Amino acid sequence: MAKKDSPAYRYVNTAGQNFLAFYLEDIILNFDRFENDPDYKREKINEYFENQNGFYDKKFGNTSSRVSAALSIIRDGLVREALTLIDGYSKAVLPESVKKAKNMMAKIDVGELVLP
Repeated sequence: MAKKDSPAYRYVNTAGQNFLAFYLEDIILNFDRFENDPDYKREKINEYFENQNGFYDKKFGNTSSRVSAALSIIRDGLVREALTLIDGYSKAVLPESVKKAKNMMAKIDVGELVLP
């Protein structure tokens, strides 16, 4: 379990557990495009902003910050640690988010989802 002062904890806190559960896999699968194509990145952030699921951003910039934190999780090799933090401890975390995080971890474990 990550400590509250660990980078993974800070990134998860910034991105939000529900956001990561619903969108981290998509960001992993398209990591290179997020990193190298600013137009694609902006389009995806807008898509996430317009289809909020378990998080509530009033401004596009807030969703952009969530995406930046998710990209940092991937860049820093903290995906597994971050997924363990999606635990449903907070009532704000949807039960579906916990299930999605566990499923994502299982996909990583069997090689179905390959980390960049």
